[in-house]
Amino acid sequence: MRFTKMHGRGDDFIVVDEPVTIDAPRARALCDRHVGIGADGIVIIGAPIGRRWPLVIHNSDGSVADVCGNGSRCVALHLLDRHGGDEGEIFVADPGREDLIALATASAALAGPANVAVVAAQGAGELALRVHKRGVAETLACGTGSCPAVAAAIARGDVTSDTVRVKLPSGTLIVRPRGERYELAGPAEYVFQGEL
Repeated sequence: MRFTKMHGRGDDFIVVDEPVTIDAPRARALCDRHVGIGADGIVIIGAPIGRRWPLVIHNSDGSVADVCGNGSRCVALHLLDRHGGDEGEIFVADPGREDLIALATASAALAGPANVAVVAAQGAGELALRVHKRGVAETLACGTGSCPAVAAAIARGDVTSDTVRVKLPSGTLIVRPRGERYELAGPAEYVFQGEL
Protein backbone atom coordinates (compact mmCIF):
# COMPACT_ATOMS: atom_id res chain seq x y z
CA MET A 1 0.00 0.00 0.00
CA ARG A 2 1.52 3.31 -1.08
CA PHE A 3 0.60 6.38 0.94
CA THR A 4 1.29 10.08 1.36
CA LYS A 5 1.45 11.72 4.79
CA MET A 6 -0.28 15.12 4.86
CA HIS A 7 -1.64 17.54 7.44
CA GLY A 8 -4.08 20.43 7.56
CA ARG A 9 -3.05 22.86 10.30
CA GLY A 10 -1.46 19.97 12.22
CA ASP A 11 -4.43 17.59 11.83
CA ASP A 12 -2.46 14.81 10.09
CA PHE A 13 -3.49 12.02 7.74
CA ILE A 14 -2.24 8.99 5.90
CA VAL A 15 -3.58 9.49 2.37
CA VAL A 16 -3.97 6.33 0.27
CA ASP A 17 -4.70 7.03 -3.40
CA GLU A 18 -6.25 3.68 -4.31
CA PRO A 19 -9.35 1.79 -3.20
CA VAL A 20 -8.17 -0.50 -0.40
CA THR A 21 -10.00 -1.99 2.56
CA ILE A 22 -8.65 -1.26 6.02
CA ASP A 23 -10.29 -2.75 9.09
CA ALA A 24 -10.39 -1.09 12.51
CA PRO A 25 -7.36 -2.90 14.03
CA ARG A 26 -5.24 -2.05 10.96
CA ALA A 27 -6.34 1.61 11.08
CA ARG A 28 -5.37 1.83 14.75
CA ALA A 29 -1.98 0.21 14.04
CA LEU A 30 -1.18 2.52 11.11
CA CYS A 31 -2.18 5.63 13.07
CA ASP A 32 -0.16 4.66 16.18
CA ARG A 33 2.47 7.36 16.70
CA HIS A 34 4.99 5.03 18.36
CA VAL A 35 4.97 1.86 16.24
CA GLY A 36 2.99 2.91 13.17
CA ILE A 37 3.11 5.74 10.65
CA GLY A 38 1.32 8.02 13.09
CA ALA A 39 -1.72 10.11 12.17
CA ASP A 40 -5.04 11.44 13.33
CA GLY A 41 -6.67 9.45 10.55
CA ILE A 42 -6.43 7.64 7.24
CA VAL A 43 -8.13 8.85 4.06
CA ILE A 44 -8.72 6.27 1.32
CA ILE A 45 -9.37 7.76 -2.13
CA GLY A 46 -11.66 5.66 -4.31
CA ALA A 47 -11.90 5.37 -8.07
CA PRO A 48 -12.94 8.67 -9.69
CA ILE A 49 -16.31 9.39 -11.21
CA GLY A 50 -15.47 12.26 -13.55
CA ARG A 51 -13.56 14.70 -11.35
CA ARG A 52 -15.20 13.42 -8.16
CA TRP A 53 -13.45 10.94 -5.89
CA PRO A 54 -15.29 9.07 -3.13
CA LEU A 55 -13.43 9.07 0.19
CA VAL A 56 -13.37 6.78 3.21
CA ILE A 57 -12.02 8.40 6.34
CA HIS A 58 -10.81 6.22 9.21
CA ASN A 59 -10.26 7.84 12.60
CA SER A 60 -7.18 6.85 14.60
CA ASP A 61 -9.41 4.78 16.94
CA GLY A 62 -10.43 2.59 13.99
CA SER A 63 -13.92 4.01 13.52
CA VAL A 64 -15.09 5.35 10.16
CA ALA A 65 -15.78 9.10 10.10
CA ASP A 66 -18.75 10.63 8.31
CA VAL A 67 -16.72 13.67 7.26
CA CYS A 68 -13.44 15.44 7.95
CA GLY A 69 -12.81 18.97 6.71
CA ASN A 70 -9.02 19.00 7.19
CA GLY A 71 -8.63 15.55 5.66
CA SER A 72 -10.76 16.61 2.71
CA ARG A 73 -8.65 19.73 2.21
CA CYS A 74 -5.49 17.61 2.16
CA VAL A 75 -7.01 15.21 -0.35
CA ALA A 76 -8.19 18.11 -2.54
CA LEU A 77 -4.60 19.42 -2.71
CA HIS A 78 -3.26 15.92 -3.42
CA LEU A 79 -5.77 15.27 -6.21
CA LEU A 80 -5.36 18.67 -7.85
CA ASP A 81 -1.56 18.31 -7.78
CA ARG A 82 -1.80 14.81 -9.23
CA HIS A 83 -4.54 15.37 -11.80
CA GLY A 84 -4.11 19.06 -12.58
CA GLY A 85 -6.65 21.84 -12.68
CA ASP A 86 -7.65 24.15 -9.90
CA GLU A 87 -10.86 22.53 -8.70
CA GLY A 88 -12.62 19.20 -8.35
CA GLU A 89 -16.34 18.59 -8.76
CA ILE A 90 -17.31 19.01 -5.18
CA PHE A 91 -20.19 21.11 -6.61
CA VAL A 92 -21.96 20.21 -9.91
CA ALA A 93 -23.69 22.21 -12.63
CA ASP A 94 -27.07 20.52 -12.21
CA PRO A 95 -27.82 18.05 -9.38
CA GLY A 96 -30.76 16.70 -11.39
CA ARG A 97 -28.41 15.29 -14.03
CA GLU A 98 -26.15 13.41 -11.60
CA ASP A 99 -26.38 9.64 -11.16
CA LEU A 100 -26.89 9.76 -7.41
CA ILE A 101 -27.34 5.99 -7.16
CA ALA A 102 -23.98 5.36 -8.85
CA LEU A 103 -22.28 7.85 -6.53
CA ALA A 104 -23.88 6.24 -3.46
CA THR A 105 -22.98 2.75 -4.70
CA ALA A 106 -19.35 3.74 -5.21
CA SER A 107 -19.19 5.32 -1.76
CA ALA A 108 -20.86 2.34 -0.10
CA ALA A 109 -18.38 -0.04 -1.78
CA LEU A 110 -15.58 1.83 -0.02
CA ALA A 111 -17.09 2.82 3.30
CA GLY A 112 -20.32 0.97 3.74
CA PRO A 113 -23.60 2.86 3.90
CA ALA A 114 -23.09 6.61 3.73
CA ASN A 115 -25.01 9.76 2.87
CA VAL A 116 -24.08 11.19 -0.53
CA ALA A 117 -25.06 14.63 -1.80
CA VAL A 118 -24.69 16.65 -4.98
CA VAL A 119 -25.08 20.40 -4.83
CA ALA A 120 -25.05 23.37 -7.19
CA ALA A 121 -24.67 27.03 -6.28
CA GLN A 122 -27.38 29.14 -7.89
CA GLY A 123 -26.46 32.63 -6.78
CA ALA A 124 -25.31 34.33 -3.60
CA GLY A 125 -28.23 32.99 -1.58
CA GLU A 126 -29.46 29.81 -3.22
CA LEU A 127 -28.36 26.18 -3.68
CA ALA A 128 -29.89 23.14 -5.38
CA LEU A 129 -29.34 19.87 -3.51
CA ARG A 130 -30.07 16.15 -3.89
CA VAL A 131 -29.23 13.64 -1.16
CA HIS A 132 -29.04 9.84 -1.12
CA LYS A 133 -29.37 8.80 2.54
CA ARG A 134 -27.92 5.58 3.89
CA GLY A 135 -30.71 3.17 4.63
CA VAL A 136 -33.27 5.34 2.81
CA ALA A 137 -32.18 5.95 -0.84
CA GLU A 138 -32.81 9.35 -2.41
CA THR A 139 -34.78 11.51 -0.03
CA LEU A 140 -37.15 14.35 -0.89
CA ALA A 141 -35.52 16.70 1.63
CA CYS A 142 -32.53 16.61 3.96
CA GLY A 143 -31.91 19.17 6.70
CA THR A 144 -28.67 17.54 7.84
CA GLY A 145 -27.45 17.70 4.24
CA SER A 146 -28.61 21.29 3.69
CA CYS A 147 -26.55 22.84 6.49
CA PRO A 148 -23.19 21.34 5.43
CA ALA A 149 -23.96 22.15 1.79
CA VAL A 150 -24.35 25.80 2.78
CA ALA A 151 -21.15 25.66 4.86
CA ALA A 152 -19.24 24.24 1.87
CA ALA A 153 -20.71 26.90 -0.45
CA ILE A 154 -19.66 29.63 1.98
CA ALA A 155 -16.13 28.19 2.18
CA ARG A 156 -15.94 28.21 -1.63
CA GLY A 157 -17.21 31.79 -1.79
CA ASP A 158 -20.34 30.78 -3.73
CA VAL A 159 -22.74 31.91 -1.00
CA THR A 160 -22.51 35.31 0.66
CA SER A 161 -26.07 35.82 1.89
CA ASP A 162 -27.03 35.52 5.56
CA THR A 163 -30.12 33.55 4.48
CA VAL A 164 -29.76 30.71 1.99
CA ARG A 165 -32.57 28.97 0.14
CA VAL A 166 -31.78 25.28 -0.38
CA LYS A 167 -33.93 23.84 -3.18
CA LEU A 168 -34.63 20.11 -2.72
CA PRO A 169 -36.85 17.76 -4.74
CA SER A 170 -39.84 18.42 -2.44
CA GLY A 171 -39.37 22.15 -1.98
CA THR A 172 -37.17 24.68 -0.24
CA LEU A 173 -35.53 24.80 3.18
CA ILE A 174 -34.02 27.97 4.62
CA VAL A 175 -30.57 27.89 6.22
CA ARG A 176 -29.25 30.86 8.16
CA PRO A 177 -25.50 30.71 8.90
CA ARG A 178 -24.79 32.23 12.31
CA GLY A 179 -21.06 31.79 12.89
CA GLU A 180 -20.54 28.22 14.02
CA ARG A 181 -24.31 27.69 14.39
CA TYR A 182 -26.72 27.18 11.54
CA GLU A 183 -30.46 27.73 11.79
CA LEU A 184 -32.68 25.48 9.67
CA ALA A 185 -36.25 26.47 8.82
CA GLY A 186 -38.95 24.83 6.75
CA PRO A 187 -42.44 23.40 7.03
CA ALA A 188 -43.40 20.59 9.38
CA GLU A 189 -46.86 19.14 8.88
CA TYR A 190 -49.02 16.35 10.29
CA VAL A 191 -49.99 13.63 7.83
CA PHE A 192 -52.44 11.50 9.81
CA GLN A 193 -53.07 9.73 13.12
CA GLY A 194 -54.19 6.18 13.53
CA GLU A 195 -54.95 3.45 16.00
CA LEU A 196 -54.88 -0.33 15.69
